[in-house]
Amino acid sequence: MGATDSIKCALRHEKPLGLSPNPTLLQSLVVPDEWKTSDGTNPGPFLGDFMMGKLQAFEISFTKKHGVYYAGKQLQGYVSVVLDAPLKIRNIHVWIYGRAKVHWIKSSGSDTSKQTTHYRAEEIYLDKTLLVHGSMHHGSLELSSGRHTYKFEVDIPASAPSSFESSYGWVRYLCKAKIHQPWKFDHEVKAAFTVVKVLDLNHIRPDLGVSQERTETKDVVCCCCACGTVTCTFHANKKGYVPGEKILMLAEIENGTNTKVDYCTVALKQHVIFHGRSDAFFSSGEMVSKTETETVAKTTCGEIKSGKSYNWEDISLRVPPLPPSKLVGCNIIKTSYVIELSLSAWDDLKISMDIVLGTKPLHRASFHRTNTITKEHSPLTSSKSWPRELPILTYEECVKGQRHIKEDHDSDYTRGQMHWAPSYPMYTWPAEGNTTRP
Repeated sequence: MGATDSIKCALRHEKPLGLSPNPTLLQSLVVPDEWKTSDGTNPGPFLGDFMMGKLQAFEISFTKKHGVYYAGKQLQGYVSVVLDAPLKIRNIHVWIYGRAKVHWIKSSGSDTSKQTTHYRAEEIYLDKTLLVHGSMHHGSLELSSGRHTYKFEVDIPASAPSSFESSYGWVRYLCKAKIHQPWKFDHEVKAAFTVVKVLDLNHIRPDLGVSQERTETKDVVCCCCACGTVTCTFHANKKGYVPGEKILMLAEIENGTNTKVDYCTVALKQHVIFHGRSDAFFSSGEMVSKTETETVAKTTCGEIKSGKSYNWEDISLRVPPLPPSKLVGCNIIKTSYVIELSLSAWDDLKISMDIVLGTKPLHRASFHRTNTITKEHSPLTSSKSWPRELPILTYEECVKGQRHIKEDHDSDYTRGQMHWAPSYPMYTWPAEGNTTRP
């Protein structure tokens, strides 16, 4: 494939049998722990044709770097087979599919009479099977020794939602290739790819470039006696961001109580709502919801003594690689994001402001100053202009890390990626230009 960027999912014998090894494939080889020997090394040849003298490599590669494709565009890839000796097969086909799945468990009752209810939902966005070699009818053919490469392509629906992985549900796109053999074990290998549905911040609503502010006041009571008042004002430079961009904030905290604040925290949090139906026999069949909240980035400042005020300036959080807000196109999983200011002394004193994460950043002309922040030298009202340079687009693996992606239709012999994370667009402004406040 020459200079084509690809993601390799392969199983290969440690020692090539008559063929030159591919170092990229050798590096990407992941051998399950249960197959390793007592000293942790890779095992010898497996039973069957796979990795025992005939099928030396069976791999899927994608034409896009990091395997990232956009909804409404075309997925292109290759299936490669490397043989050390001729192999009799019926056909080779590729199954490309994408679906969302939700599942969580709720238990009730005592230990002696505990009841467990499962909540589930599923949506299918892509389901296509392509024959890349041979025939679906009866009969067989022989593949000669050496490398055989077969191209495949399929259109990704424009309505397909962005890839997403979490504890209680996911939106996942996979490609599975299978070699059918007459009267023998079939070989399977799979690879995951990322789908990104464009969410252009310039086309959502006009106020995403406007700064925002919230103020909260709490009257503190201790042992039935008034202990004073704490007031917090929280500012952010705008409402719409993309991964890689910095959220620029400041906080004004007046601690008029006799309690010391050990620290303050500003966090970027992801809220996810999962929708599923109960499998209970007498269930109404209506959708119920479960919410998951996770902190994906945070920063802290030091203590604020009783009776003192503190202006926390130059707060910044860089948005890590994350899926876009809303997860448009998926009806059973919804994502949203907030920035939240909290004080260690009082759990119930928190200021949250909604933000939108997109896949395309706001244009320079979309930013507007407001009078919500009146400090003459506030970092959020800098007179510096926004940089004229266009941001650099790259792709990075989701900050939440890889997850186990073995599915119910995978057999014990399915090889390839079993741990994976989607990759999302990440933007970098030259010379950190995105740190300039509007």
